[in-house]
Amino acid sequence: MNYNKATFRAYVMAVVGEMNKRKIKYQYKYYDEIFEFCKDENFLDVVYYPEHNDRYLRQCYYNLQEKFDRRHNN
Repeated sequence: MNYNKATFRAYVMAVVGEMNKRKIKYQYKYYDEIFEFCKDENFLDVVYYPEHNDRYLRQCYYNLQEKFDRRHNN
């Protein structure tokens, strides 16, 4: 992993927060594993990934939209 654990955990927490807000289900055991993996890091110096910009967000959104469409249009 090329990023520090604090940054990774902060990103995961942001994603999970958004998923909870949108009532998207996920497997809590994976979140717990990530949380445990990152628990010893200092979270005061968190910097978000610079490549996670508006373009990246749109790409992720369209990817999820396509997956949803494929699953529900069969």
